[in-house]
Amino acid sequence: MEQVTIEGQAGSLEARLELPDHSCCCAVLCHPHPLYGGSMHDQVLAILVQSLSGTQVGTLAFNFRGVGASQGCHDNGVGEIDDVVSIVEWLQREKGITSIVLCGYSFGALMALNALPRLDAEKAILVAPPVGRMSACEPGEIPMLVILGEEDEIVDAPSTAAFFSSAEVHTIGAVDHFFVGAAGEIQATVAGFMNGA
Repeated sequence: MEQVTIEGQAGSLEARLELPDHSCCCAVLCHPHPLYGGSMHDQVLAILVQSLSGTQVGTLAFNFRGVGASQGCHDNGVGEIDDVVSIVEWLQREKGITSIVLCGYSFGALMALNALPRLDAEKAILVAPPVGRMSACEPGEIPMLVILGEEDEIVDAPSTAAFFSSAEVHTIGAVDHFFVGAAGEIQATVAGFMNGA
């Protein structure tokens, strides 16, 4: 695992990169809300990294502006979209990555979704995306996996599933917004999606 610093529009961004030899595909992982303790060290993101570890897909988790060692300050979900774009452009330019999987959890899922129109991503994996908070975003047309918690008190599972009607939606029973105890099911679901099952 490599600690890297990537230049963004508001200053440098702290990131952690794990890239298998000769890999041309990398997943970019966007963390939950910075004002509620979200960072690249989030446990749901760690589950996503584990889910991808058995493939030839690399992973890059990063801190949005103003989090950890990343420069700048929180920008209410505007500049954070620019952060996602900066990360992807760096991977393409500096690491020769040709295939991007955009991933995010909660606030991070919303940032990934809103960055999609500006990027040429191959797939997207969104965990508990709070789409009701930004109705201007649309699911898009790339293959997309949406993972929801049946008892999520922040993201309503039925209405979110309806919003993503063209995506592959997987609702995990008896879990809330934090997905405690759901690691195995998340890993199996992500692996199946990535393998085209």
